Amino acid sequence: KDKVLDLAMKGKLVKQDPNDEPASVLLQKIFEEKKKLAKEGKIKLSKDELLEPKISDDNDYYEKLGYNSELNWTKCQIRDILYYEQPTKYIVHSAKYTEQGIPVLTAGKSLILGYTTENDGIYENLPVIIFDDFVTSSKYITYRFKVKSSAMKMLTLKNEEMNLKLIFELMQMIDFVPVDHQRHWISQYSQFEIKLPPTIEEQTAI
Repeated sequence: KDKVLDLAMKGKLVKQDPNDEPASVLLQKIFEEKKKLAKEGKIKLSKDELLEPKISDDNDYYEKLGYNSELNWTKCQIRDILYYEQPTKYIVHSAKYTEQGIPVLTAGKSLILGYTTENDGIYENLPVIIFDDFVTSSKYITYRFKVKSSAMKMLTLKNEEMNLKLIFELMQMIDFVPVDHQRHWISQYSQFEIKLPPTIEEQTAI
């Protein structure tokens, strides 16, 4: 993974097009669309979601590391590109697991706790990142599932012109270790910044 990202940030993984718009343009479009939907009453936004996205095309950090300073990679907060959903309606009713059926997941190391034959409240909006709100671990999931507890959040794209798998991999590079037992997504984790390539083609290649 480190080698692939190293090549990507040197502009050697895919052919670079100087005419590509930076990802900041797409992020601003996402924000304007959210405001429009909120004004029409189609979605509800929190105070944080109504704030202008924090976007930067500054490449100073990458230039110091010897990376291509002309790449249109854009630095943004995670909350500007991912929706989160609470797990309440997907929580398994019984912890008496079966050997087959729908997997019951945790975002921790064990991932699959067991299986259930319950056929209601199955999460199907795939792919998705599941995120443990307390320990901040996450998994990339491509199959239907139910969850064990309310400590999980489901993270999905705000715009399909981005690659969720790359965003997941970039999240794994965030250097953060929780020191207290609290929910971290809203208070802290979603405000961490990652750097995105300008096009979904480049994101997918990486």
